[in-house]
Amino acid sequence: MKKLTLFLLVILITFTAFGQVFQTAPDDTHAVKTKIQNDNLTPSNSPTNELNVGDIVINEFMALNQNTQQDPGGSYADWIELYNKSSTILSLNGLYLSDNFNNPQKWAFPAGTTIAANGYLIIWADDDSVSTDALHAYFKLSGGGERIILSNSNGTVLDSVTFGQQTVDISTGRFPNGTGNFGKMSPTFNAQNSVFTSLNNVTFCDKLNVFPNPANDLIFLQNKNDENFESVSIFNRMGQKVMFSSSNKLENGLNISHLAAGIYTLVLVRKDQQIMVNRFTKH
Repeated sequence: MKKLTLFLLVILITFTAFGQVFQTAPDDTHAVKTKIQNDNLTPSNSPTNELNVGDIVINEFMALNQNTQQDPGGSYADWIELYNKSSTILSLNGLYLSDNFNNPQKWAFPAGTTIAANGYLIIWADDDSVSTDALHAYFKLSGGGERIILSNSNGTVLDSVTFGQQTVDISTGRFPNGTGNFGKMSPTFNAQNSVFTSLNNVTFCDKLNVFPNPANDLIFLQNKNDENFESVSIFNRMGQKVMFSSSNKLENGLNISHLAAGIYTLVLVRKDQQIMVNRFTKH
């Protein structure tokens, strides 16, 4: 009887020790798996929600888009461009756009929306709640003037702009890019605002005619006040100079046959260094 009791006691001690070892292993394995999962979820290039006021700004917008830029569905809708001034991918989860300070959370960015480091993001302000081909806000911009507000879920306004009467196919944007005051621009959709697209200090359209417009191969310039020309430069919508001509070549027109189809900005410099700007379309 004593031998049987001793045998059962040995079996009980062995089973208890084995059970403790068995329970310890899954816990250690789980810890390792959790660490791997966390490492995979937080790579160095993943977006962050840690936003400061000024990290993301309203960089450019167009409230009267008739012929400039089509959305993925082929419509000429109002648009808003955001710019990420930071060197980090930023998440827009919990951020909102609105045109009303009394309702700053009018439209929420869809979950998972991000903006690249030093990158741009376009939102179509067309009151389209159906399309899924791009970001479509639930409001439109007024060409007669209103406001745009970017805020977070706490109600903090991250950036805003109040604007007046707008001009057809002319955008309003910051110059210098991302930091400057707002002014009228030759639009730089989803791209950097440059000195050659800012129209703050130029005479626009009222003294300089470009014809024919639209054009195919040649364009001619007619200055209503008959000033002398110094030079003419042509810029594409990205703000890149694609053509330059001095005044002694203007009388025969400008050959634009090599330019791709699109909208261009023509910048004329007079001999008194005044600048005049007009735009034309190349078929």
